Amino acid sequence: MKMPLLKSITLVSLIIAMPLFTSAEVINDESEVVSLYSKAKRMMRQQNWLEAISIFNELTGRFPNSPNLDLILFNKSKSEYYFGNYDKAIAGFSFFSKKYANSPNLAAAYFFIGNSYYKKGVSRNAVTFYMEAWKKASEEKLENIILNSLKSAFENAGTINFQTSHFANFPQGKICPVVKLLVNIHSKRGETEKIEELRDLCEFEIEIQNLKSKNKSSKNTLEIAVLLPLSGEMNSYAQEIYNGVVIAAEQIRQKNKIDLNITPYDTKGDPIETGRIVKQICKSYDTDLIIGPLTSQEASVASASLNCEYLPMIIPAATDAGLTLLSENSFQLSPNIELQGIRMAEYAINILNADTALIITPTSGEHLKMSAAFSDRFTMLGGEIISIEYYRPRDKDFGKIIRQVKATLLGRHPDSIFIVDKDGDTLDVEEIEAYVDCIFLPGAPERLRLLIPQISFYNLNSFFLGSDGWGAESVLKLEERYTRNAVFPSPFLSSGDSEQYLKFASLYEARYASRPTRLASLGYDALNICFLNVKRRRPDSEALLKSLNSKKQNAGVSGTIKFGRNRENIEMPIYKIERNQAINIDEAFDETEEGNSDE
Repeated sequence: MKMPLLKSITLVSLIIAMPLFTSAEVINDESEVVSLYSKAKRMMRQQNWLEAISIFNELTGRFPNSPNLDLILFNKSKSEYYFGNYDKAIAGFSFFSKKYANSPNLAAAYFFIGNSYYKKGVSRNAVTFYMEAWKKASEEKLENIILNSLKSAFENAGTINFQTSHFANFPQGKICPVVKLLVNIHSKRGETEKIEELRDLCEFEIEIQNLKSKNKSSKNTLEIAVLLPLSGEMNSYAQEIYNGVVIAAEQIRQKNKIDLNITPYDTKGDPIETGRIVKQICKSYDTDLIIGPLTSQEASVASASLNCEYLPMIIPAATDAGLTLLSENSFQLSPNIELQGIRMAEYAINILNADTALIITPTSGEHLKMSAAFSDRFTMLGGEIISIEYYRPRDKDFGKIIRQVKATLLGRHPDSIFIVDKDGDTLDVEEIEAYVDCIFLPGAPERLRLLIPQISFYNLNSFFLGSDGWGAESVLKLEERYTRNAVFPSPFLSSGDSEQYLKFASLYEARYASRPTRLASLGYDALNICFLNVKRRRPDSEALLKSLNSKKQNAGVSGTIKFGRNRENIEMPIYKIERNQAINIDEAFDETEEGNSDE
């Protein structure tokens, strides 16, 4: 079953209600079955859905071999639907459609599945099953209901990308009514290119009327919307990204001979305002690309609000996981923070052959997410987490935590000061060495530079696995005896010596009299990456989206950009510390498949 590419439908009341009943049904069955069935149907006529469901459940339980089981299951699922149990209705009708594929009620079952999904707000699935219902329907009344439902669904959609390929398995006589419906809607919207795609499917004259004055197919200027908090306390960060976009636009105009118009929108750092702006942009049909927003909170709302299927959105700096799952047109340039924990867990298992691990983490949100990701991935790959210890982000003395860890490893009470060894000698616990295969130590640099030496002081020996905080100079400059067995991931360290980066830095410095920050580099990459593989001289939003979806790996000025299955950048370089420097060791690490970051 091929799924139509419909992004979003505004949830309204039920489009068209199926008639509750067709003609009166007469069943030939045992007297008790006939009696219970008639009672259940009476409950349905009285709209006593709960009682009807109860009776149908009794029928399916007591008479599983009834020759009328198809009608019992169908009406039970219908009662679930009208009672508002949409998940149960979907499950019931789905089971019915598989078990009774030749039933005369099959089209109605598909229609009810579509309505159930529509009620749940899952528009893509709703249209899919409406189409299946349309293909199977043979009664004129039901056909009219389905077409009216499709019409309402399409009219309330932000965008429609129903292409000729979706009609490949349609029966004869079923194509043209849907094509006419789509053509009328595209005509009102002025979407002449989409009409042209449908023109050859049917032998009828297509009249294009009421075209909007702003016809996207005839535009000579690409409209780029940049959504950033241009006012408020995050203004300086937003300005860096915007400056990078401006440099990229200038280069694209010169190199590709494309006219770009950059329009900034001030989100004020407010997720609700961000969502409102995105919805406004989708309704205008004028924008070809969105860059932004800045924060993960804004980006999550923006992705969820992006209901125009043709429009791509590049999120430059937000690092929360799952942002791109909210829209199939969202792309995330900065690797999500959970990926750091995942990569370290994979390194521990695949390179260190570690069986056990400890986690010592601050209670700040991002580090807790990294730690949870490490723990989940490490255990999934067969490792054992011995203990997870937490400290507050402002703590300075970690002795209690480390003693607790050693007590766990040595099998002693954490308050013990001395232990007696097998020879009867009394030993100071702090002087006894304890070992574990690896310790995951995410954290901020100012805490790490205190924690790491204390771990050594208490004779807790292990291989250290860090987070991006280990790339700070204050950590790199620690004595080598503290950091010699340490690796860490970071998307933020870059040599900055690539030809592409040096050219960008030169242009940036000439215009803004300062060196570009990482945010400026991300702003540059956000726009530039869209045009690397564009083949059309005058690309529009759909061409940009196609180009982005065709990319696997690209070298940006901010670093390598490698989109995974969910359009997140999954490039996460790994470093070791040698002579107070971070040395990239990616070539020694056999990276797992890119799907890991999307789990």
